[in-house]
Amino acid sequence: MAGGNGEGHVDELDESQEIDGEDLVTLVDEDGNEHEFVVLAVVEMEGDEFAMLSPIEQVEDEETAELELFLFTYKETEEGYVEFGEIEDDEVYQAVQAYCATLLDTEDAEDGPEVAEA
Repeated sequence: MAGGNGEGHVDELDESQEIDGEDLVTLVDEDGNEHEFVVLAVVEMEGDEFAMLSPIEQVEDEETAELELFLFTYKETEEGYVEFGEIEDDEVYQAVQAYCATLLDTEDAEDGPEVAEA
């Protein structure tokens, strides 16, 4: 996988926002294991869309100090389904990661999530 997916962290999540069914996705890894994620944001860069996800267990756990962040390509099909994919280009991954960090830093200024230093 390009970049360091899962290496970004959020120190806090705005708990005033409720998680609803539209925010939840189940992804299957290469071993066939299912993992539930919360879609934290969908961003557009240069005509392409990307999703920032975090494991639901971490989002729902009030004692979790940090959230792992995963970045994927995001595409809505004509049938209304959503497809997530690996960001294969390292430069694109780094650009998306930097953009998402900027969004999180902006939200932090308004008491939202913050990117932790690795």
